[in-house]
Parts: sequence; C-alpha cells; structure tokens
Amino acid sequence: MLKSLGIVARLVIILSAGLFNCCLFAQQSIQSDKELTSKITQLAGSLTGKDAKVSQENLFKIIETNPDAMVMNTKNHLIRASWICQVFLLGSDKNSQEFTKHEANYKKQFDVAKTQKDLHGLYEIVRNGLYCKSGIDASLLLGDRAFEQSKIEEAEYWWNLPIALYSEAQQKPNLDKPLFFEQLPLLKARLVASSLIRDGLGKIAKERFDQFASEFPKEEGALASKRGNLVKTLEEFSQSKSFRLSRIDWTSHAITNERNPIIAQGPTVHELGNWCATPPAWKTSIATIDNDEPDAVSAKSLLAPQKSPDLPCHPLQVGSRIMFQDGSRLISFDVVSGAKTIVYDPNEMFPKGNLNQQLRLGRSMTLTFCPPNRVLVTLDKPIKNKGRIFAPVANDILDCESFLACLEVNPDATRLLWEAKLPTGDNSRFESDPLVHEGRVFVLVSQKVSGREVSKVHCYNLNAGTPDLLWSCEVASETTAVQLEENKQAFLTLAGSLVVATSRGGSVTAVDQRTGKTVWLRLVAPNENARAIKTPTPLRAIFHEAMVYHLNPRNRVVQALDSGSGTLVWTRDVENVNQLIAVKDGVLLLGTENGLRALNATNGLDSHAWSIPADGSSLPSAGRGFILGNNYIWPTVKGVFVVDMKTGLPAADLSLFHRLQPGNLFLFDDFLLSVDRNAIRMYPGNKAGKSKKQNAVFLAPQASKNEEIKAQLPNEKSVKQDWKVGDIKWVIRQTGGGKLFDQGLVQIAKTSNLTAIARSQDFKVVRNSDGSLLWETKLRDVCTWMKAQGDTLLLGFEKSVIAFDLKKGAELWRFTPTNNSANPFGFVVLGDKLICHDGSWKIYCLDSNNGKVLFESQFPFFESDFSDHHLNLQEMVSINQNAFIVPDNKNNYWYVEKGGSQPRCVPRLDDSPWETMAPVRDNILALNSDGNLCLLESKGFQCIMKIALLPASLKSGKSGTIFAFNNQAVVGVEGNTATFLFFIDLTKGSHIWDKPFLIFEKNLNLDAWRLLGDNLYGFAGSYFKSWNLNTKQETKYFKLSPDFLLYDWRMNVHEGEILVWVSPPSCTKITIKLGAWFLAWSSDGIYPKGKGMPLYFLSHGDVQKRVFLETYAGGAHWVFKAVNDFHLFPEVSFVKEVSAIHSPVILFEKNDVLVGLASEVYCLAH
Repeated sequence: MLKSLGIVARLVIILSAGLFNCCLFAQQSIQSDKELTSKITQLAGSLTGKDAKVSQENLFKIIETNPDAMVMNTKNHLIRASWICQVFLLGSDKNSQEFTKHEANYKKQFDVAKTQKDLHGLYEIVRNGLYCKSGIDASLLLGDRAFEQSKIEEAEYWWNLPIALYSEAQQKPNLDKPLFFEQLPLLKARLVASSLIRDGLGKIAKERFDQFASEFPKEEGALASKRGNLVKTLEEFSQSKSFRLSRIDWTSHAITNERNPIIAQGPTVHELGNWCATPPAWKTSIATIDNDEPDAVSAKSLLAPQKSPDLPCHPLQVGSRIMFQDGSRLISFDVVSGAKTIVYDPNEMFPKGNLNQQLRLGRSMTLTFCPPNRVLVTLDKPIKNKGRIFAPVANDILDCESFLACLEVNPDATRLLWEAKLPTGDNSRFESDPLVHEGRVFVLVSQKVSGREVSKVHCYNLNAGTPDLLWSCEVASETTAVQLEENKQAFLTLAGSLVVATSRGGSVTAVDQRTGKTVWLRLVAPNENARAIKTPTPLRAIFHEAMVYHLNPRNRVVQALDSGSGTLVWTRDVENVNQLIAVKDGVLLLGTENGLRALNATNGLDSHAWSIPADGSSLPSAGRGFILGNNYIWPTVKGVFVVDMKTGLPAADLSLFHRLQPGNLFLFDDFLLSVDRNAIRMYPGNKAGKSKKQNAVFLAPQASKNEEIKAQLPNEKSVKQDWKVGDIKWVIRQTGGGKLFDQGLVQIAKTSNLTAIARSQDFKVVRNSDGSLLWETKLRDVCTWMKAQGDTLLLGFEKSVIAFDLKKGAELWRFTPTNNSANPFGFVVLGDKLICHDGSWKIYCLDSNNGKVLFESQFPFFESDFSDHHLNLQEMVSINQNAFIVPDNKNNYWYVEKGGSQPRCVPRLDDSPWETMAPVRDNILALNSDGNLCLLESKGFQCIMKIALLPASLKSGKSGTIFAFNNQAVVGVEGNTATFLFFIDLTKGSHIWDKPFLIFEKNLNLDAWRLLGDNLYGFAGSYFKSWNLNTKQETKYFKLSPDFLLYDWRMNVHEGEILVWVSPPSCTKITIKLGAWFLAWSSDGIYPKGKGMPLYFLSHGDVQKRVFLETYAGGAHWVFKAVNDFHLFPEVSFVKEVSAIHSPVILFEKNDVLVGLASEVYCLAH
C-alpha cells in the first residue's frame, strides 16, 4: 500500500509541474486533457496495489474509448493517451484475464492482417496494441515492408517504435525491473543493418555492431532473407558491397521528405570539381523573370556572394526541364539552353517587386516533384482592394488568395490537375512546400485570429481529380502577434508514419499522417532574454535514424527527440546557430553565423565534434549545400569548399570549386545548379563518366568467408577471452522440463573429491574430476541448505539438520529440536560450529563433528511476537569462535556468546537504531542512522571511538556499509545526491582522507561490493569498477549488459581473484479467492530469454574470462483448490517475494567454479 501511495505521489508531482507549465507556453494551442491526465496517473499508481485489476481494466478502457486524447506525460511533453496507457500496462500483470483477452484479440487481428497483407490493419494494431507481442510483430513487419521498398528511414521508425515504448516504461516509477521482449534482438539487428547499409562500417554503424555483438552474441533469427546467427549475418552485411543505398531523386526541399540532404551515390568530389572547372553553360536571371533570354555568362560576371544560411530559390529537375516558382507563377527552364517558359500563371500576377519582397522576407520559394511527372506548388494571388489595385505582400490589410496547385508536366505541355484554395478575408496562407507521401499531400496553413497565429496541417488526396481534403489538424503555434514583415514559413518533415510541424516559438507537433490526429507535442517556455534568429530558415526539423533533430529559432536550442514518443533525448544551447544542415554517421552538422558546427548526434556533446573556422574568425554560409559521400559541399561568402563530415578538415583543394558561384547548390544526374538571389547557373557534368542510376538492393547478401566477429565490450580493460568449451569441466542437467518451478532451489557443496547436489528431494553425489555419478538417493524432506565441513556434508531441512559421510552415503548424526514455529530453520557455519535458528526465538550452537549442542540461547520475547518480528540469521556478524551478533527486523542487534544466559541487546547510541555492524578484532564497529560511526567494546558495549560521518538529513535512508580490515575501515553511506565513502583510521579515530570520496551514480548496492587489497570493487552506473584507496583512482573493467542493468550484480572473492555474476529478480505471486475456491499464480522469471547467466572472472586487475551460462529461463506455477472459507466478492492479492525461487549458488575456489542454476550445475575451470 505504501509503495502504491509513493508511486501516486511521484506521478502527481510530475503531473502538477506539467500542468502548471502548460499555462506558460506562448506557443500552445493544443491543450491537454487535465482530467484524463489525472485519471491515468491515479490508475498507474494503483497497478501494484489491491486495485491493480480494476486499474488495469480502466487503462484498457481508455485505449478503447479515448486513445487520441492528449495528456501531459512530463514537463513540456504532451502525448496520446493510448501511448501512456500502454507504457503503464507494461508494468502491470501480463497474466491477468483482461491482459490475456486483449492480447488474444490483437493476435487474431495480426494473423488476418498478415495473411491478407493488410498494411492498414497492421498499422491499427501498432497504434493501440504495441504493448503486446502481436503489436511488436506488426511493427516489425511494417518496418520490413518499408525496408523492402528502400524506405530505410521509415523502416527505422517502425523498428524503433517498440523499443521507444519499452524504454519509456522503464523510466516510470511503477516498474522495478528491466523489460525484455523476444523480438528485441531482431529489432536491434535491423537497426544495425540499416546503419551498415547507409554508411557502411562507419563510426556509428561499427559502435552499434559492436554493442549488438556484445549483447546478443548467440541470437538466431531471420534478417534480409537469411536465417542464422544475427551477428554473423550483420558481419556479412558490413563486408557486402551489394547492400548500399541507391542514388536518391531530388524531389523536394533538402532532397527528401526527411529533410536530410545526403546523396549516397554520385560523382566523386574531384569529378564534381571538374564539372565546375569552366564557366556555367548558361545563366538566367530570376530577379528579372520576364526576360525570356538567358544571359551571356563568363567568369567575370560572377557576383559577390550574399551572406545567408539558405537562399529562397529552390528549383528542381523534372524530366528535361528545370522548374522554378517565384511566389505567384511556375516557370521552367530548358536544361540544355536555359530558355524560359511560364508553365503556370493564375492570370493575376503580383505587381513588379513581388519577388524582391519575397526575397526580403526570406521566404523560400520551393516546389515538390512527384515522379514520374507531377509537380505541386503553393502560390499566392492578390485580391484587388478599395483605393488600390493590389495590396503589398506584407501589408496588414493584404487580402490574398493562397492556393495549392497540382500539375502534370509533360514534354509538350503542362496541365493543371486540381487546385485547392484557401478562403479569402481571414489572412489564411499556405506556409510550407507540399510534402507528398503515399498518395497524400501535406501542407502547413497559417491564419491570424485575434492576434494569435493558428496553424494547421492539411492533408489532400494526391490522385483526386478535384481538391479532396482528407483531414485537417491544428498544431502548436504562436499566441503572440507576429511581426508583419516576419517570415512565418515552416516546412513539414516526414518522420516515419508522422508529419512533424514546427513553430517559430519552438514547439514541435507530430501528426499521424493516416488519421490526422496529434501523436505527441513538445513545448518550450518563452525566454525574454533569448537571442532569436533574425531570419530563420523554414526548415527546422530533420528526421534520421528514428530521431527528430529540431532547431528552436527563438532561443537557438538544438534538441533530439525520439520520433515515436517525442521523448527528449538531449538538448543543447548552441551559440550563433542559424541552420540545421544534415545528420550522417553520428555527426549533426549545423550552420552558424560564423561558419559550421558539428555535434555528436547521439548525445549532443562535443565528443567527435568540430567547428569552422577553428580560430574564431568568421566564414558565413552563402546558401545551402548538400552531403556528397562523407563530405559537405559548402557554399560560403568566400567560395565553395569541401568539408570532411568526420573531422571538419578540408576534403579537397581549396581552389577546386573556384569557378563555382556560391548559392543554393543542387546536384542532379548530369549537371549541377547554383542559385543565388539573382540567377540560376547550370554546370554540365561529364556524360561519359556519368554514374548510372541503380536500384537499392535488399536481397540476401553474398556469403562471407570471414569468421564470426568476437563481441567486444566497450570498456577500458578488455576481456582477454571467453570461456571455451574445454573450460567447462562438466555439466549436470536437471530433467523435468516445465516442472522446474516445483523443483525448488538448487543446493551444492564440495569436499576435496566430491560434489553434492540437492534439488528438492533429489540428491546425488558426483566426482569433482569429471562429474560422473557416484551415488544418488531420494531425501525424505526438501533440502533448504547445504554446507561441506571437510568430508562431512551438512544438510538443512525445514525442521532439522543432518550430517552425511559423502563417500559412504551414511548418516552421521541428526538434530531435530522440538518447537511449534511454522517458520523454517536457518543455518550458519561458524568455524567448526553450526549455528541453528529454530524459526522461533531460540538459537542452538552445535558441534558440526558430532551434532552435540554446545549451548542454546533463548531470546527474551514471547512466541506471539514472531508473527511480525524475526531474526535475520544470514546477516550474523561473527566476533570470534564463541560469540556473534544477530540482527532482527526491528533494527535491534543481539549479542550471543557461549555460556550466556540469554542474548543481550546492543544498546543504541543516542536512541538511534544501528544500521550495520562489522567485527574489528574482538570489538564491534557500528554505524547508526544518525550517521555516527562507533567502535564498541564487545563485552560491555562501551563506546571506544566515535566519528560523525554524514548527518541523517543528508542521507537517503538506506543502510550504510562497512569494510573493516586491520586497523582501518571504509564506510559507504548513500546520500540524497551522491554516495559518500569515508576512509577511517580506527587506531587514531580520525579520517585518513581529508574529505569523503563522492560517487554520483545511483543504485550502487554497496552490500555487494568487496574490498581486496588496496582496492574497493563494486558496481556503479553501468560499469564494474574499482577505486584505489591510496590514490582514489577509478578503473573500469567492463560494461554491464543493458539487459541486466536492473538486476542484482554480485561477486565472490577468493585469494585475490574475483568472480562477478548476476542474481535474478524476485518472483511474483498473485492469489485470487472467490467463493470456496483459491487460485494462485507464481512466476519465477530468472534471466532474459536467450541470454543465460553472465559470469566474469577477474585476476591480477584484468578481466580474464567471461561466459553466459544457458539455463532455464523461468516459468509459472498454478494452484487451484477448494478452501473452507467462502468469499462472496473476489479477493486479489499481489505479492513480490523477497528473493527469486531459483537463485544461483556459487562456490568459488582456487581451481574451480561451481555454479548451481535452476536447471544445471556447471563446473568451470579457471
């Protein structure tokens, strides 16, 4: 209950901050459903409590009845209600009747859609059913279909979508373990493959390949028509030259709808330089468009370049023509001669100077080519006003007719197919170039209403004979009056299945291209001190590798957003930035007022980043270039240069393009265009050396002769080798298949020559040398504990302990005390003594050689107290052979010694409970909740030394940890913001370090750390590390696999060597009581399916070996029986057990490692 309340409290805080934030946004026109947001928050907080079933049902109901309502997810972030409900459902009971019912429904829909190849059906499954297996399969299939059609960016969107959902779910407070789904390796393999296809084995592709090989070295699956080991298939991808992107047609602004101007195939940089070695074949003026003849040109006629990140004119090639629009007409130029023809004119031209007015406003005059012969363009036509013939373009009283035209361009004529007009008199205007995708045309429309700009995305049917508006969706825009002379243009960006719209105020809206519903929305609070871009380019978003990169023109902030959810991946304030240019191979290229700036596209940091000029001088852009191969063709005020995207260094001689006029640059099959504010110049290519256009190939790659690449971990100390088959001495596998849930925890123990294995009532003894069976038997009771003392084996059961001679299989002695407790016994070996806790309030000390009771100790409590008050024997602190301390669950510590009448409670210091204790010689080193460290005398508990470490107000509330050795101790205390390590001299009672050492990573689990020599070993962040006590130097050994980050990492230490392993999560139990029936379901999920248990061996400061041991992945257990009680209403309980049913047992010795798992016992040589 308390946990549920805590979750609700955290969610309400997030909600409140988000709702308050909504009131501040100058851009917001889309409002979140506050009532629904609050309801979802409350339901999410109840998913782990007694109302879990009802909460889950209500979340499903919201998905069914109101999936497209916008709710506040986090600060600045609105999202579909369906998405956030699915996120929380991933943390709910997946075995409930309601969950199973919906999963079965989606399975039926998926089977039908897959059989009928119904992409719309698959799409509907993904929209609201991504939380289940069929939803993921549908997303995977949609990605594969896009991949087969060479739509690599769209494929990445679909493949990333389930990963985005699960990643967000892991950030929510109702989930306490990592989520894994069986299609994850297939999805990630496809994302790696797309990187290899796009960039070859470039920096990002190699990093992703290496990470995948580390995470999924043995995963099998189908990829690109080939089935087998995914790592090996990807390796063949990297070697194959068949898998490369084809040349892409330049069809819209920045080449493609994703707005990432990359030309994968084309002439080399030096071949392109040869095209421009002579003056252009022709030049024609665009400032005086009525002149029908092309201008005579020469090198001397080149004008001084004008400083601009993106000039307004953007022509395209359509067949044998070059098409260009000037704001009110569509003009074509003959490729060979440059002769001009007006191909579309609404008969009412704007007056002279309209083009110059458009240029002055910085408006981009673009058009869209839809192969084979359609052109779409947005134009404006003036309406006559009283007292004047035409109103100026930027006048507030302008009455202008704005329209979208779809034309068919043929060699002999151009025909208008349809024309969509906006209403006159309300200042409506098309503000973007048409974006065409799968038979639909998307365009942004703006309108000023009561001083507020209202923006909408309109969707038209491309193939209709008349204007057919399919849907219209309002997007976030300005609420403050826009300057009359300000350019309001904002181009749309295609992001997989989404159309992304941006506003001048910095908001980003993602609209579902099929339904016209808002999918997510990012908002930005206005900043009065922000230095806005004076004339921002209309392109403010690029889609690449499932990420939306956005430039906010109001405050010059660049951010990366996950395309599926709108989640902020990173944000960066970039000084003087004024243009998004491109993203390639992990580099985000930006234009600045002084030159170029490159950032790490993955995290926005300066690693692998650069800027030009590097000396602080200025070299502004003079137009927009493009990426050719790995180089940016960069027009500047001082000429056109070639920049290596990876290094920022010149990739060619600075004089290579000395005859090329800077401006917007366009590369087509056999010619290059340069367009500035005055003219278009055409530079013909070398037709003899023209590269032929090829189709993208997505077939099975040619077989590679290379062997499988070994997975390497991204760490500072590399793994020297994996455990080989010969290193596994033997394996004992448990039979029983699906009944392993009932087999109980495996127990193992080892003597000098023999190994004993017990699982439930099955017991066998094998030889250490080869694992061969010596003898086996059936035990009368379930074995719960086992330990070897020399050649004697001690076996613990619920109510007794027995000693065996392993060689003979004979029982030596048995101890069975009489008690009425329902709790099982607990056992701890102390030297040659066995400490036995009988489950109540009595402890026995036995001689392990003969089973005689050396002494017994009765705790001063009544038996009735035991229901909620118990001892923690496994946390016993040994003082010497005859004395020890046992804590209970009430923060009391009990001192037990031989000859004592009864245990003595260690008195608290200043009435503050003790958190932890450790033996120091014959004394006790103790840490209390107030942060005081005390050295206590073990007999009378007198305080010999006291040191204040960390006040309680600065602590997180978790118990600290003590590592005591010789006359020194290291004490770890988790604070609110960091973990503090103190190094104490116990002889002097003073600090050795002048100040504590701080570790800022979270969830360190200090109890699992170990001290070895002068080094403290532990888990921090996503790495296994060590810290030297003398130098405080940190060393990284290996990166923890993402699949196990939320598991409990443990380690064993033996004679200077370390064994690192993973403990599985706690199991889940659900019980339902209804009528006279009792139903119980328990899960024992152990390790991610197909992963196994990771094991690392460290020696002499290096990671020597590693292995992933295959084992039973987990299952479920059902109990259905009649009970004496009658329950009129269903009573449901959801319980998280303290530990896993099948926790591993590790025996780490000098030459061998014994690993007891749920279905196997491994003996490894090291």
